[in-house]
Amino acid sequence: MAPKTAQVEKSVPTEEEMQKAQEIVQNYNNMRAEIQEMTSKINELDTERNEHALVVRNLTPLDPNRRCYRSIGGVLVERTVKEVLPLIQKNLDQIDSWIKARTDKLKEKEKECDEFRARYNIGLGQSSKEEE
Repeated sequence: MAPKTAQVEKSVPTEEEMQKAQEIVQNYNNMRAEIQEMTSKINELDTERNEHALVVRNLTPLDPNRRCYRSIGGVLVERTVKEVLPLIQKNLDQIDSWIKARTDKLKEKEKECDEFRARYNIGLGQSSKEEE
């Protein structure tokens, strides 16, 4: 009978163990939230990149001396295609580099999160019956 009692006592977590488990799950949830934020920002930058690429595609065949308008801080400024096109291309290249850097960081964070989940054996949608 003594071993069964020890087994029952062992299966009931202490308050300290419960608190530590909650902290681990909270850390994991924070990591997942950060990953979602990063993904959202990458999608936002991708949309901006597509808009810049569309402008570059539309301006490229035009006469370089043709007038065009560019919005700078909410103000339309008149320029020529030859003045605007290099600036938009530069912005497009910069957005591409930001996306690449953020995607690399996202992959690192996802790997870190997966390792954290494996280290603490955090299940995704597992019921308590499966753990028994």
